[in-house]
Amino acid sequence: MTGSRRAQRTIRPRFRARLGLAGAPLLGLALGIGWTPCIGPTLAAILSVSWNLGDPIRAGVLGVSYSLGLGIPFVLLALGLGWAARSMTFLRRHIRGINIAGGVVLVLLGLLMVTGLWTRLMSSLQGVMANVQLPL
Repeated sequence: MTGSRRAQRTIRPRFRARLGLAGAPLLGLALGIGWTPCIGPTLAAILSVSWNLGDPIRAGVLGVSYSLGLGIPFVLLALGLGWAARSMTFLRRHIRGINIAGGVVLVLLGLLMVTGLWTRLMSSLQGVMANVQLPL
């Protein structure tokens, strides 16, 4: 196996058990563990905004909006399974280019962080965001 083929290898665990609805909590647990680094900061920002403003109605609206925004794409994906399968075919066909583009973005982000440009950019954006009036 060559170096590039080894890096492109996919490992798919195969489970024989058919848990049905009993497996849903396990799937939710796995999804929660995998997505925590991605959704944690967003949820923390929503909770921080709602806590600092002291408005429970606004906190509820933000929480419900967040939950719907997280769940609706999964429902739409389930309803459009045929479309999703065709999209996956496209992604499989172009996976190498997608991986290379993602790698380039990560390297550029790393360079920005190492040079300190990322911190400067984020600091300037904080100044902009401080003056933004939130719609909710």
